[in-house]
Amino acid sequence: DEVFAKFDIIVDPEDQAAYAQAYAKMMAEVGKDIELRSYGLGAVGFGRDKFTHWIWTGAESIEAQGSLSQKISAHPAYIEFNKEVGNLREVVNVSQIQTLKVYPKH
Repeated sequence: DEVFAKFDIIVDPEDQAAYAQAYAKMMAEVGKDIELRSYGLGAVGFGRDKFTHWIWTGAESIEAQGSLSQKISAHPAYIEFNKEVGNLREVVNVSQIQTLKVYPKH
């Protein structure tokens, strides 16, 4: 993928397992109706003063990422996910990331 929608979030340690389970469930349901190329949930190992985790979805272009984000945000599983985890996390930053150069492995 070339373009990613990334959400930086804060999830307290006692809520991390519940958040991860809810995220996995939501993306499995979304994936039944919407073609997902890449997505994930990551945790920050060091430097947690700004955020503790991030989630992302990837697409092949800016236009495709915009369309994907709209489809996901309108999906019933996403709406239910936000109700379920709204008090488990704080969204601190949303960004769009585009790959400019990829270097081949040697």
